Amino acid sequence: MKTNLNKNEKYLLACSYGPDSMALFDMLVKENIYFEVVHVNYHILDQADDDEKGIRDFANKFNIKVHVLETHMPKGVNEEDWARTVRYDYFSEVASKTGIKNVLVAQHIDDFIETYYLQKERGYVSYYGIKEISEYKGAKIIRPFVLKYTKSELMNYVNENNIPYSIDPSNLVPIFKRNKIRLEIINKLSREEKNLILQDILKKNEVLHGFCEEIEKLINNNSIEIEEFYRKFKDDKDFYLMLILLLKHSYVFHEISFKEAQEIKKVTSSKTKNWEKILDESHSLYLEYGVLSIKEKLKKYCFELKKNESNKLIKINIKDKNYNLIKDCFPLLIKPVNKEEKYFKDGKTYSVNRQFISWKVPLSLRSVWPGIYDKNGNLLYVPKFEKTKERSKGLITFDLEKLCKS
Repeated sequence: MKTNLNKNEKYLLACSYGPDSMALFDMLVKENIYFEVVHVNYHILDQADDDEKGIRDFANKFNIKVHVLETHMPKGVNEEDWARTVRYDYFSEVASKTGIKNVLVAQHIDDFIETYYLQKERGYVSYYGIKEISEYKGAKIIRPFVLKYTKSELMNYVNENNIPYSIDPSNLVPIFKRNKIRLEIINKLSREEKNLILQDILKKNEVLHGFCEEIEKLINNNSIEIEEFYRKFKDDKDFYLMLILLLKHSYVFHEISFKEAQEIKKVTSSKTKNWEKILDESHSLYLEYGVLSIKEKLKKYCFELKKNESNKLIKINIKDKNYNLIKDCFPLLIKPVNKEEKYFKDGKTYSVNRQFISWKVPLSLRSVWPGIYDKNGNLLYVPKFEKTKERSKGLITFDLEKLCKS
């Protein structure tokens, strides 16, 4: 058994200490391929620290560098989605830090078929099974076994070659759908039966590919104009596939059911201007004035601005007609404005929320749109939203994205 990888390339090996990734580990060593190991210790299983030690001990025998992320699962999250996001984000981070863009994942034919059976239950997908090569935040994800070897073949390899490994005990219990499919269906298939299923799935992917390309042409910067989409596609399944592709383009691991997709489609077909669906702790799906998009939530900020102070994040135009509102109120406080607040200008009272509606401020920006406050916390001014650049050209000039990253 071989990887058949390019020996002139460098790789990162995603290693869990399971038999699949340890088989790939041994093959890479024997084929004299340069690689470094990437491991995530979730501290979920009792054996987590022993697994990490096992990887380090085996890697030390061959002077192979090991990158480890120590993390703990927060409460109230989907365990599988959370773990996958953490894992792939770390792969991307290490790839960027080391300059090694190729990440090897030891998924195999059984994983491919299991995923297909799960997808059939969940509904429409953009690709059946698991792609041999994909991309994630600048990292090239390569799965050299996914169309090549089965689980039992990899198990035989590690046992015959005395390669150390551990088994996740949760994989042996049919309490999760994937485990149930594996134990009750996949494990009972012969190699020949698996080959036939594999070829059938690949044929289905050829048909699906062209359809996905048509929808992907409409996706731009993780967003899609709903009216333009509906001019070409009407069916609920088309909408569902569009959501799946939107998630893929945004690198967000979140499973949306067909029923959820139908509910979202109803929202986009209504007169609703602004709407949000939280996907995870960092991302939301937004409908904002006819555009459906997935956006990372912007972070709150707060900083003080003194008179005549130079600041790279925000500039004050002393020649603007509204400068008199703030000129005697330094130091100023710049922070997100509350939509329930009011401020005074030219003898009139202005409601922030009414201004947001009038200016058509997207929902994703309303929680972080800046306000200028005096030292006592009184709201003095709210810069006007300009759709083209999401920044003000009047009294203050700023870049909202940079403000939220300050």
